Amino acid sequence: MRFLGKLKPARVGELYKCVADEINTTFAIELTVELSFEEAMTPAVIEKYNAKTTGGKYILNPNKG
Repeated sequence: MRFLGKLKPARVGELYKCVADEINTTFAIELTVELSFEEAMTPAVIEKYNAKTTGGKYILNPNKG
């Protein structure tokens, strides 16, 4: 990222720490469903996560399953 490349290493560390400190608050997301890769390729599930709706978030977890 060009922005981070222009900063001093100490400032980059501060920014990373800010994100790490707020990962469960400011940067948190509420998930509807956590899917494995196999589940994500099921036609019925594809239909659900491909729907044009608001409020549903799906995450792929490669370690699930």
